[in-house]
Amino acid sequence: MPDAANLKQITNELEKVLLLEHKYKSNILIAKMDHKAGEAVLIARDTAVRSMRFLKFWLHLPCEVFFTAVNLLDRFLTRMKVHERFLACISISCLYTAAEIHKCNVNAAYLITLSQTKCSIKDMHRMCDIIRKKLDVEPREQPVTVYTYLNLFLRIYDCYTAQLNLKSVAPKILQKKVLRRRLEVIMTNHLCASKRAPAITLSLIRNEIQKYAATQNQKSNLMKLILKICDYQAVCMIPPDEFLACSLSIGQVLKEYDDHCKMSIVQKLKWRFSLSPFTSRPLDRFHTNLNRISEDA
Repeated sequence: MPDAANLKQITNELEKVLLLEHKYKSNILIAKMDHKAGEAVLIARDTAVRSMRFLKFWLHLPCEVFFTAVNLLDRFLTRMKVHERFLACISISCLYTAAEIHKCNVNAAYLITLSQTKCSIKDMHRMCDIIRKKLDVEPREQPVTVYTYLNLFLRIYDCYTAQLNLKSVAPKILQKKVLRRRLEVIMTNHLCASKRAPAITLSLIRNEIQKYAATQNQKSNLMKLILKICDYQAVCMIPPDEFLACSLSIGQVLKEYDDHCKMSIVQKLKWRFSLSPFTSRPLDRFHTNLNRISEDA
């Protein structure tokens, strides 16, 4: 088998990562079960994650910073009871902590101004210390997130495409840049983010391969590829019913994203602009059609 040695090495790396899954696992749905007045609800969590994703794009941060920040936020919400009015400070503190973990320089004052939170730099640094203490964040330790599993499964995917003579079309079936963007969209939804990280990434990869296979006439090798990738469901010890539920949730979120459906979550970030353009020319009967902006990774 082509790349048999590499496949064995990657599988060993996957098994080592699975041993650390319990440390980085979160279950934010328990926040809804034990919800009281004033505590952060799950919709507020999704709003905070969307804001972090905007800040990640604006500050040109790598995607691993975003996934680490989401992991920190979800684990913190799992362990701690948080009032909704503190969630904005907690979310940017998670983003700042994640940037430090991945050695990315972020100006704290600019981050606070851009995020439009009402906390001070001192408040953010104090919250960062609380997050590190409660979650046992080690300075040099690389956290295990959904992005970790995505990279491992994509390396496994490369090995199997070589075995099935799909190497020439492999970049068309799965594009890492597109998968990163779609994984970010998935993590903005609390129902999907509450699933196990290996189940999320396996479901995403299977859904994307199935979507490509639906447009092709020769599907035999593609179906074999799906079966080989899904064999790792047993390695990750994901029950079939859990894997099916995860795939359905992810499929629904991505369908709404592809169909450009309007989100029920209201973005709290507001545009700040000067009034000078309005005074320089009249806006009566002014109308223009704007093209849809394509989201880039």
